[in-house]
Amino acid sequence: MGRIFVVTGAIGSGKTTGLMEWAARQDRVDGILQPVIGGKRYMYHIASSTQRRLELDEGAPDDGAIRIGKYSFDRDVFRWGRARLERAFRDDVRWLVIDEVGPLELAGGGLEPALGRIIAGRRQFHGAIVLVIRKKLLDASIARYGLRNGYALMDPGPPGVPCGT
Repeated sequence: MGRIFVVTGAIGSGKTTGLMEWAARQDRVDGILQPVIGGKRYMYHIASSTQRRLELDEGAPDDGAIRIGKYSFDRDVFRWGRARLERAFRDDVRWLVIDEVGPLELAGGGLEPALGRIIAGRRQFHGAIVLVIRKKLLDASIARYGLRNGYALMDPGPPGVPCGT
């Protein structure tokens, strides 16, 4: 199978919120989402409903931090998220959600190398992979992961049915 669906839009356009609501209505869904809670970004594991704070406070110690622009992220939380994604990829899930393919991933960090391995191995995966990609990074993401003509756009908003299903 190995179908890939892409949810895209501008920053703050509701991509993650829509997917959280959509995922709650699905069977056999796993993966990670990165909601903003109280002004800070978290990493949320769908299958276990657990979350970890990803974004660090300004002035936090640099040990374990990944910096991009004005933001600092916890390296251990990315490690935790990658492990959850790789485990979900091996499990029998219908939907594997990966939020998000962003500047860190395009530079080889963040959810990499798990993200690249999952996309490369999609033909052996029996479910569908849902990628969240910012609109301005869509072309670069498609090129980096070799997805030309290999994905469909998805709108997770009401009624929450992906295109093509």
